[in-house]
Amino acid sequence: MSDIRAGAKLLRHQTSYFDPAFARFIREVNRLIREVITDHLMTLHLAGPEVLRLGRDLQGAFPQELGEIRNPGLREMLERIDITLNSLVESGAKDWADFADRMHFIADFFRVYQERQQLFEAPFTSEQVELLKSGVQPGGRL
Repeated sequence: MSDIRAGAKLLRHQTSYFDPAFARFIREVNRLIREVITDHLMTLHLAGPEVLRLGRDLQGAFPQELGEIRNPGLREMLERIDITLNSLVESGAKDWADFADRMHFIADFFRVYQERQQLFEAPFTSEQVELLKSGVQPGGRL
């Protein structure tokens, strides 16, 4: 019995020729899982019927006042964050866990939606708020 334990202990401390390949494989699988989750599960429900899938490009256009950024400080910041400055092409986040990818989407989102009144509407009715405060999940759209 002690020979088996000694063999198991020896094997636990060995590195395999395949370890780097398995590590790369696991990183790639994790990356693909994050992309699938972002594309299919990450959504933003706006007031009203509009639902944005965060892994998809935003639709619409920048308001006239934000079509061309003239403020040098803001322009410099956007040039660092938004890899497709002044365009919604590739605005969808491929991997929401990636900070830079997420910030690119957020910058374009606020630029496109900043004049839309629905962003200023309360997310819940007063009845839903009271139910939430009492620990009850309200029915209807949340």
